[in-house]
Amino acid sequence: MPPQRDTRRRKKVSNDLLRRVDLVSIRLDLETLFQFSHLVMTFKTFRPAAMLVERSRDFGKTWKVFRYFAQNCDLAFPHISEGHADEIGDVVCDSRYSDMEPSSEGEVVLKALDPSFDIDDPYDAYIQDIITITNLRINFTKLHTFGDTLGNGWQSEQQEKYYYAIYEMIVRGNCFCNGHASQCIPVDSMRGDVFNEPGMVHGKCVCQHNTDGLNCEKCKEFYNDAPWSPAVGFENNACKKCNCNDHSDKCHYDMLVDQANNGASGGVCEDCQHNTKGNQCELCKQYFYHDPLKDISDPDTCIPCDCDPNGSEDNGICEAKTNHRLGIIAGTCVCKEYVEGIRVISVNLATLTWMAIILKDVNTVVATILEPCPSPSVMLLLGNVNVRAL
Repeated sequence: MPPQRDTRRRKKVSNDLLRRVDLVSIRLDLETLFQFSHLVMTFKTFRPAAMLVERSRDFGKTWKVFRYFAQNCDLAFPHISEGHADEIGDVVCDSRYSDMEPSSEGEVVLKALDPSFDIDDPYDAYIQDIITITNLRINFTKLHTFGDTLGNGWQSEQQEKYYYAIYEMIVRGNCFCNGHASQCIPVDSMRGDVFNEPGMVHGKCVCQHNTDGLNCEKCKEFYNDAPWSPAVGFENNACKKCNCNDHSDKCHYDMLVDQANNGASGGVCEDCQHNTKGNQCELCKQYFYHDPLKDISDPDTCIPCDCDPNGSEDNGICEAKTNHRLGIIAGTCVCKEYVEGIRVISVNLATLTWMAIILKDVNTVVATILEPCPSPSVMLLLGNVNVRAL
């Protein structure tokens, strides 16, 4: 009696498991985002009576169905259209790969993109959402049987002949590099020899065209003078180096700047050094002016203004750049009203006295005048420097 009870228990457990054998999943987890081309599965036993293939682009967090397969689509997957897709990306049920014949070496084929559709832009966001994957999942949902499993439970020991068996599963694709690489390497080289099998496709792109990232999806640092774009056909759409006149090694792309420059340059330099400023660090900061004897890329090109803060505007500001057309000389102080001079002029309004210190150069004092302010019509002329009184 005890042995018989054990046998019945074993049969019950076995039957419970076999009743759920229809539902089997195969999941393929990739290193990173890959561009999927097609799937070919060759079965040793009957092909599944019903199955579906899913894809994920976020490492298995969310899934979308690629295609349904069934001998009887209406029965296996109600509300899913059967036959040929009307548009790219339509999810349909295909009945061509689910018959009982052949009983061995039958194939199931899935192509990511139906070749009957013309695709103008392979890098269109909608197309990329279809063909780029981080995970692929094949779900078998129904076995083929000869009718001996109908009724309430399994009817005989013939149950053991029904199972899924696969000779070969081929998943084809390539590392996804937006057209900016011809070689890929392992994402993490420290993960062991299993990730360096001959012929294995890895997921980290060896980026070209001044691009960067696992999938060459962005421009390299300091190559943001033009917007990033995938390479298409013979156009490599390489990222352009910013021009910061050797005063910065950081920049970002600004569409408005690019439009203002008629598409010639959209790079904006960041953290300009050597007292420079501007989108390309091409100007001197306030209170500095460009030395006309030095190139704008010279680290000493910007010299401090030498203006008396009392007699000049904004506490000592000067002209930053020479403009011969406008008669502007770099370094000339921007004097207050009624005050003129190349370097230093100051007025003491509280005592209504003039104190003019006119310098021929930085170190030589030409004249010093200290007296009550004359009438407005009086002008003191000292050399080539005019001083107007209040």
